[in-house]
Amino acid sequence: MVGMMQAGTEAEWSKKISEFEDFLGIGDEASKMVQEQKANARILQSVLATEDAKEAERKALKMIELQEEEEEKAEATPEGNEDADADEVIQAIKNTCEECIEQAINPVFYFSDVCFEKNMDGFPLLF
Repeated sequence: MVGMMQAGTEAEWSKKISEFEDFLGIGDEASKMVQEQKANARILQSVLATEDAKEAERKALKMIELQEEEEEKAEATPEGNEDADADEVIQAIKNTCEECIEQAINPVFYFSDVCFEKNMDGFPLLF
């Protein structure tokens, strides 16, 4: 019964594959390459998270400035235009926060868009 094999557990198969890779001399090199790619992916995630945090902070400051400007305009205008100013403030907030909200709702899709825009090869290894 040369061609027959016993069904084994996943751990046994993993061990056999590892031994075979070691026999061929590719096991250490392949696992080292995978570990390097994972490390690069973690570094990339950290960098992107930092950039996202900085961008969110800039947008928040810009939104505060816009709100202050709108408040100053509201104080300077007569009472009759109060409703129009409120609508303008709401629209300004929507315009500045729309991208932040989208990023908060879909962080994985935003991350993938950034990777594709910057042509990053390591992205598929993250999933």
